[in-house]
Amino acid sequence: MTARSLPRRAGLALGLTAALALGLPAGADDACYTRVVDGPQFCTTQVWFVPAETKVGNLAATGATSYPTWTGTAPTQSVAQGAGGGYATNGVQRQQNAASDPATGALFKGTHTGRLDNLAVTMYLFAPAKQNDPTYYGGVDVVVDGKVLLTIDTDGLPLSSGGNAVLKTDFAVTNLHRAMERAGLDTSAEAVHDVELFLTSYTLATTTSVFVYGTTEAPSTMVFNVKDLAGRATLPA
Repeated sequence: MTARSLPRRAGLALGLTAALALGLPAGADDACYTRVVDGPQFCTTQVWFVPAETKVGNLAATGATSYPTWTGTAPTQSVAQGAGGGYATNGVQRQQNAASDPATGALFKGTHTGRLDNLAVTMYLFAPAKQNDPTYYGGVDVVVDGKVLLTIDTDGLPLSSGGNAVLKTDFAVTNLHRAMERAGLDTSAEAVHDVELFLTSYTLATTTSVFVYGTTEAPSTMVFNVKDLAGRATLPA
């Protein structure tokens, strides 16, 4: 496993634990916990990625539509019913220019109210060249209130079957509270944050893929603040 740190990275070195199924909890605002005695309280909320005005996420980079976002409601419709969206990625700008280009990588934008401890992501994808591989080589960025808290490339994002020739990758971005403190951001329980997640393939030849979301077949999801991260692939901010 290798990882490449980019010049703009704001965080610690990559740490990866053994990848197991995420077993995502149901979103619940009253599921709260603390990491240390008398420490800040973090509350668990689950969201699901959804398209904006168009199914093709890449069009947002041209200004033709808004970027895909997330909602607190799980998808209830299938692809056959016309639901869902996709975001193609080929890693061109990431590999050649160390850039987070939303024309060639998936950018999701939304908000979160309250403190941030971690983000646990499950993203479904079509990746023909990776059908028999256990890991995915990708780039991940997390931006909160305009501050880059993590930007990293790694070949250790775990891959597993998502059904019907679709794969899925599960990982968690951790240490966000401390990263936000270092960046001088508001870490109060009442603060409303603009959150961006950027996810891209990295090597051009092997990980060209399409991230899919917003359907019962591909319910790509993110959980804000998971208490027990044991067994998860982790990317420390």
